[in-house]
Amino acid sequence: DEVTQACLEVVLVPESAEIAAALLYIYEARGRSIQLRDLAIACGIKQFKGTLLRDSSVYITILSEYASMVGGSYLVDTLRAPINKIIKKKRRYEIDPHRLIDGDEIEANVKHVLFATDLLLEAIINSASHFPQPLRELIVKLHTSLYPEEA
Repeated sequence: DEVTQACLEVVLVPESAEIAAALLYIYEARGRSIQLRDLAIACGIKQFKGTLLRDSSVYITILSEYASMVGGSYLVDTLRAPINKIIKKKRRYEIDPHRLIDGDEIEANVKHVLFATDLLLEAIINSASHFPQPLRELIVKLHTSLYPEEA
């Protein structure tokens, strides 16, 4: 882990996606992806303190790749039907007055946005029992690491 940590400290942002994916693949192949996840959290907090989740470093990229690896299929399975329903409605969703096109009505578009949001939130809430355990653990680890006083 010291070698991995030393490598991560010198990674430039443009290279972070490829390196994060490669490291995660290597660690996962050895059954150690949780160790890489925890290392990314610890190093990221040490370097970026309160801005870790707004950062674009290799640490947050590793966490994003990890979340995608352990939760990607859950996300697709959960949101596929509501997104297809939203797309089939063929409605306009623009609510920025500066970006409206002829025929757009903000009030109607706000209703469309609320409809889409309700569909997505309902799907997410109804799928809580299927939320992947590794994602639950990631969220708990992030929370306890970022806010140790609340743990």
